Amino acid sequence: MAAFFVEGEPVVKKRPRKGKRGFYTPTKSKEYERLVGLRAVEADVTPLDGPVSVNIYCHHKRPKKSTHEYPARSDLDNVIKAILDGLRGVAYQDDRHVVKIFAWKRYCLPLEEPGVEIEIRRAAV
Repeated sequence: MAAFFVEGEPVVKKRPRKGKRGFYTPTKSKEYERLVGLRAVEADVTPLDGPVSVNIYCHHKRPKKSTHEYPARSDLDNVIKAILDGLRGVAYQDDRHVVKIFAWKRYCLPLEEPGVEIEIRRAAV
């Protein structure tokens, strides 16, 4: 199993945009994917062959005024997509090898930094 932390507010994967030269991924999404891959490399994550299981724990900064008990402004599925795309070529060849995902999002506790804890392991199928 490999585990590591990506600091900063979790970033959602934005939809591809159409530009003058075709479709492109927005810069903020690409930068976050690169950061996820970099943190995986720094944690000595080795690419796994075969089925993979990924756990994703998102810690969001609590806004000053919030009526929700959970972070309602980010779509968890889009954060997952950004993370899985960032791990492609680093933790596995392609995200189609991911057969199991566990993910949750919550507000940070006092004195806790926003970020994402990621655990990757070979999946038993």
